[in-house]
Amino acid sequence: MKYYGILFTDAMVRAILAGRKTQTRRTHAPKYSIGDRLWVRETWLILEFEHMNEGQKYVYRADMNPESDKIRKEFIAAGYRYQWRPSIHMPRSASRITLEVLDIREQQLQDISEEDADAEGLDYLQQCEGWHVPNDNFFYLGEGEYDCTCGDYHVQELFGFLWDSIYAKDGIPWASNPTVWATTFRRIEE
Repeated sequence: MKYYGILFTDAMVRAILAGRKTQTRRTHAPKYSIGDRLWVRETWLILEFEHMNEGQKYVYRADMNPESDKIRKEFIAAGYRYQWRPSIHMPRSASRITLEVLDIREQQLQDISEEDADAEGLDYLQQCEGWHVPNDNFFYLGEGEYDCTCGDYHVQELFGFLWDSIYAKDGIPWASNPTVWATTFRRIEE
């Protein structure tokens, strides 16, 4: 068993923490194997000693709300170095989430099933969160369908919007239907 770091956006970290995300798709063949552990890299910051509470050394952006981020900015104005650190620079010691790899399979991106799209953590949506979607307000109807004022979307289509929000800028849009590696995982406590 080996450990590997893996990057997730704030929204996907929240989905993992809520138990809604148990799969991820990546465009490169993974180095890890079934049974290996993935430690989640997310956007974070280190607390100054006087602000540590019960040994809490780190703050994670995925946990922030507008009020707590306002307080963080007030600390910055007061001279504290509370700027967010990119997830790519997170050391293993700062990671709070560990995942066990249960399955890895190669597939074309658009072959994602409704169940797998749900396992990507999408059923938490209440609004679009800046994805390139025709309308910002979605309402979950159950059974993998969402409704908005501009029509119905199946969960696979919503996954396509999520995919584009992450990968289209890198030249890998949903429409290109790339080969991906789907990893199924479960969160474990260590």
